[in-house]
Amino acid sequence: MGSSRRCSTVFILALILLVLGLSHAAALNISVSQVDDKLKITLDEPAFVVIRLNNGVPVYAYGEEIFYKPCLSGKVSIEAITENESISKEVEFELPSGTSTSSSSTSGAAPTINYWWSGVVRLPLGFFKKESETGDEYKIEWRTALGALEMASRKGKFDYVIETTEWGPFVKCIAGKCEKSEGAFSGWMYQVNGVTPSVGAHEYPVKEWDEVVWYFVKSMDGTPATSSRVIRIFVLYNNTVWEEEGEVNQSVNQSINQSINQSINQTANQTTNQSASQFPLSIYDNRILRALSYLKSLQRENGGFANPNEEVTLAKTTWAIMTMVAAKQNPEWWKRDNSSTMDYIEKELKNQTKYMGTADFARTILALYAAGKDPKSFGGVNLVEILKSKVKEDGQIGDFTYTTIWGLMALKISGEDVSKTVEWLINQQNENGGFGWAPGQPSDYDDTAAAIQALVAANVSCDSDVIKKAYEYLKTGQNDDGGFRYFGNSSSNAASDSWIIQAIVACNKNPLEWKKNNRSVVDHLLSLQQPDGSFNYTAHQRSNPGYMTSSAIMALLGKPFPIKPEKWEYIALNATGNVSKEVQEKPEVKPTNITGRTNESANGVSGTPTAKPTNIPTSTPKATPTPGINAVPGFELVLALSALVIALWRKRL
Repeated sequence: MGSSRRCSTVFILALILLVLGLSHAAALNISVSQVDDKLKITLDEPAFVVIRLNNGVPVYAYGEEIFYKPCLSGKVSIEAITENESISKEVEFELPSGTSTSSSSTSGAAPTINYWWSGVVRLPLGFFKKESETGDEYKIEWRTALGALEMASRKGKFDYVIETTEWGPFVKCIAGKCEKSEGAFSGWMYQVNGVTPSVGAHEYPVKEWDEVVWYFVKSMDGTPATSSRVIRIFVLYNNTVWEEEGEVNQSVNQSINQSINQSINQTANQTTNQSASQFPLSIYDNRILRALSYLKSLQRENGGFANPNEEVTLAKTTWAIMTMVAAKQNPEWWKRDNSSTMDYIEKELKNQTKYMGTADFARTILALYAAGKDPKSFGGVNLVEILKSKVKEDGQIGDFTYTTIWGLMALKISGEDVSKTVEWLINQQNENGGFGWAPGQPSDYDDTAAAIQALVAANVSCDSDVIKKAYEYLKTGQNDDGGFRYFGNSSSNAASDSWIIQAIVACNKNPLEWKKNNRSVVDHLLSLQQPDGSFNYTAHQRSNPGYMTSSAIMALLGKPFPIKPEKWEYIALNATGNVSKEVQEKPEVKPTNITGRTNESANGVSGTPTAKPTNIPTSTPKATPTPGINAVPGFELVLALSALVIALWRKRL
């Protein structure tokens, strides 16, 4: 009896081992056959498939049976990836005789990338929580680029570290590889489907079949091919709801509402934001009025400004002031609870100077100048003297190129000698005609546009070689949708659009003539306006709406930096963001002459003229964060296009 039971037990164990062995042996299989001018790729289970012809640009697919049509003969590399394994295969493909080839396929081979980790993750609905190294806890959506990294870290059994910034979580380390380990500007960046997104990874939504790549770079122009460590993540969805605190219904409803709102907003934008037929826009244009209404709704009880659910800061308020003046609005008139915008600046300035960086001082000078106030004596502070103390012997202001750009404009309108600074800035121009955010850094479009405005404001001729070369570089940054990117292959965005429009206007050029696929940069910027009047950052992403809206208003009104004092016109906007039908003109308020010069016009300092309205025939009638200061990006959208970029951008102010 006992012997029989033992034999039975042994048989069962053997059967289990056999099944396990067969299961283990049932690995992913791939077969490839040529059918006419195509390759038929067959797998025994759905997988992500990466196909390269002659080691060229990869093509992505997903499924069990895939047809791929090469454009010429050669070696085809196929990699299939599932959640548990990956398999590769190479075949020779012979293009049938008489078949035409595409000239575009003869481009050079793409560099081989050695992935430190590569795999498939399934992202649920809902949120996860991640604690920064300083103990701050973030609640992050799973279906984002950061959510993909989180799930990959759990599956791949590696860790990553985030640090707290005033703009959200920043990925500092992955698997022990940390920022600044390969140089002062080294750190982690990410791409989705080969494109560098224009927002933080915690804000960028990912879809099924997306490829998310995290890669470590030495500088902002690094790529996965030049990276010392690359993590590749393929995304699938898991239809379960994953919440750590049981907020299931809320997350489901939120996802549904986000999809509905996105569709509504896209439809509304198609009907409300027509292509521009004239530039610049009038302050009474409905699109400008709606944008001003939104900006007005961001004013808080103390008179300052902040994005929804954020604290009021001096930096954000200075942007609002320059926007008001560009729209001929007196900052003294914009009040909440009887506190005006200028009241807030005057009250807070003296207490905040110890926290301010070079760009903060310069931007505040520019805001006070625009409002007709004297930055040499406001709120008990002489901002001009403080900024002058930041000027180095060679003319550089602060530690970076972008701080020098801001400082140059601020000191110029204050009547200071900026000849050495102009010379220093011109010497920072790269061979391609562009300017980077710091000495020796690669060119980017935002900083180049800002440099153009600063140099023109300092009386550098628009016909000079430095300005001409900078404009030629700018033209290379326009995407197929008509908008402009910050650098690399990133998405078109409102901030870059605005900087480029202002740079174009600085030399009396017409931005409606800067087109791609018959769509101008102005058209693209207008397409980002939302029904509430605000501007999204990109076509698919909302980020920092207060700054985006301020930038767009100034650009669409054709006002480059520095914003000059204006003759005020009163438009009744209430705190809820609605435009009153009552529009009346107030008596002219003459700006204070702070430079001691006598050649100032009624519209402020003469120099760079504002572009005149141009009718275009058409078929249809863009330092380290410090306590108490939330630095708001300008052309400092430098490095904002990835995790590394965002951190460096925010540390610059």
